[in-house]
Amino acid sequence: MSLKKEKNQSDSSLNPLSEQVGGSHYKTMKIQPVEFIMENDLGFCEGNAVKYLCRYKQKGGLQDLHKAKHYIEILIEMMEKWEAEPQNTTGKDE
Repeated sequence: MSLKKEKNQSDSSLNPLSEQVGGSHYKTMKIQPVEFIMENDLGFCEGNAVKYLCRYKQKGGLQDLHKAKHYIEILIEMMEKWEAEPQNTTGKDE
């Protein structure tokens, strides 16, 4: 699902990316984080990490980097737990 403005859309109010609620730190970007996140089917934690990494210079500084790191740490913990679990490769419950 793409949020990019279609060529036949003349009214900017039809495109939610033409407006930002609460600042302008995303509108200055060539590709907004939400576009990248949705086009690449990223999950919640991945998406938040991308969002905070993209905006730290324009908005939250060091705090945004800590937030991105926090979501990456959550992902690492989840992956480590997932990899430690025995995987059922037969497709049948044992």
